[in-house]
Amino acid sequence: MSCSKGRVSPSTTTKLRLFADSGGFCQNPSCLQPLFKDLEDDTIHIAEMAHIISAADDGPRADFGKIDDEKAAYSNLILLCPSCHTEIDKAEKHFPETLLQSWKSEHKERIQKTFGIIKCPDRSSARRIAQRFLRENKVVFDEYGPMGDDRFNPESSLPKLWSMKVLEAIIPNNRKLISLCDVNEYLLTEEELIVLEYFRQHVADLEARHVSRLDVCGKMFPAEMSDIFLDKTS
Repeated sequence: MSCSKGRVSPSTTTKLRLFADSGGFCQNPSCLQPLFKDLEDDTIHIAEMAHIISAADDGPRADFGKIDDEKAAYSNLILLCPSCHTEIDKAEKHFPETLLQSWKSEHKERIQKTFGIIKCPDRSSARRIAQRFLRENKVVFDEYGPMGDDRFNPESSLPKLWSMKVLEAIIPNNRKLISLCDVNEYLLTEEELIVLEYFRQHVADLEARHVSRLDVCGKMFPAEMSDIFLDKTS
């Protein structure tokens, strides 16, 4: 998911946001190819960031009025498989800016509906949805996470399994949970909104490590997030 356009290269946060919105699929509605590939004991991604308005002044859908920061912004990027990226740039007249923007917005809406991200009528409804994501992540962490006894065994396969599970389950569930909270922000207390921001930082750090392969020591999962939307009785 690299970009070699110098000053027009997107930030790490922008890259992670793009990947999150894609749900792991090409954003061309007639393609929807998975952007993760499992290869025996490894998992790779084939995602490519495509500029909607070209990074270069003589490229596809060029716009001389846009500055470099605008060209590198989230709003000017779409995540595609290699074939679709090549197609929209080689046949640019068939893929105008308005079409690519509609692909992107409609894909995001489709992913949210698929994930069950809806505006809930009350906290208990939101809690039931949140529990599905939290429950799966807890099981994955307990079974494969880095705190298990096998972390001291250099021959253990668990580190590779953990990395795979982070990409396949934990990161998607984290993004679903953030989307659920954002859509239903009106149901959150002030304390929960603060917890959500800590969780958002944890998610960004986790994605930086496992998606962008940055050697970072990120924020821990905020334990209070496990009780999001939960009305505790005295």
